[in-house]
Amino acid sequence: MDIYVTFGIGEGTTKLSAFDSALFDAGIANFNLIYLSSIIPPGSNIIERKLNWNNQHIGKKLYVVASQTIVDEIGKTGFVGMGWINNKNSGGIFAEFSSNNRIKTISYIQSTLKSMNTYRSLKGSPNIKIINITCRKKPVCAIIAAVYEIENWTKHF
Repeated sequence: MDIYVTFGIGEGTTKLSAFDSALFDAGIANFNLIYLSSIIPPGSNIIERKLNWNNQHIGKKLYVVASQTIVDEIGKTGFVGMGWINNKNSGGIFAEFSSNNRIKTISYIQSTLKSMNTYRSLKGSPNIKIINITCRKKPVCAIIAAVYEIENWTKHF
């Protein structure tokens, strides 16, 4: 299974419209997002790539592990991050965090991965992706999403 780590930054007149703009920039707008916990199935490949699925599969379910930050105070900066350890044969883990400090965000993700890995003994160095945004005039949002799978809706009645 391929899991795509995509990211986006957006601005809007409200926090929600900034989030929607960030989804468009990440290429995953127009889906119904279903948030997952942080487990990577065995056999998965993690591919860092900005997606462009905005006008495809409209309204379908999209399974994601995601982290976001929204900043609406002029002059303030926010950081969003996602880290992961993945062993193709035994699976892996994601860790997500956002704050107003880059070092704090990185440190939290590293510490979380280390702690989560004490139960799993995954081999390999963690990968970490960090994005920062600064509010200039309007609310801004940054999102990092690990995209697992698209699913159709089925009728149950």
